[in-house]
Amino acid sequence: MVYVLDKDNNPLMPTNRYGRVRHLLKDKKAKVVKRNPYTIKLLHKTTNHKQKVTLGVDSGSKVVGLSATTKKKGWLAPSIQHKIDTHLTVISKICEILPIDKIIVETASFDMQKLKDDKVKGCDYQQGNQLGFWNVREYVCATCCNLKRIA
Repeated sequence: MVYVLDKDNNPLMPTNRYGRVRHLLKDKKAKVVKRNPYTIKLLHKTTNHKQKVTLGVDSGSKVVGLSATTKKKGWLAPSIQHKIDTHLTVISKICEILPIDKIIVETASFDMQKLKDDKVKGCDYQQGNQLGFWNVREYVCATCCNLKRIA
């Protein structure tokens, strides 16, 4: 993937048309501004045709995972904004090379079995409340039915 900036350093859609990129560079209509990630700057006027790009952020404790997409897969509420603030540098670097319109933050789930029993580990996870049920839906339905019978 080659990232593209317009004449005024605004991000455009990236390209995988490497032959076109080579011709632009050879004809002095573009120049390389970064090698990693490979980014070129156009030296001539161009259209501002851009798709909406959504940046997904998985803010792990040691590694930040980023995924840019033009297809809307769903919306995640920015409920962990304080975590995102610690990764602003990484996000701003992506925004310099891609026309980001929206940022989605993945919220992490937590270990429910560990909350109930802090000694749970390894194979103990296979012996949890859902043992014997085909899937989560069957477990939830059975649990709800049992609660209704008790009430």
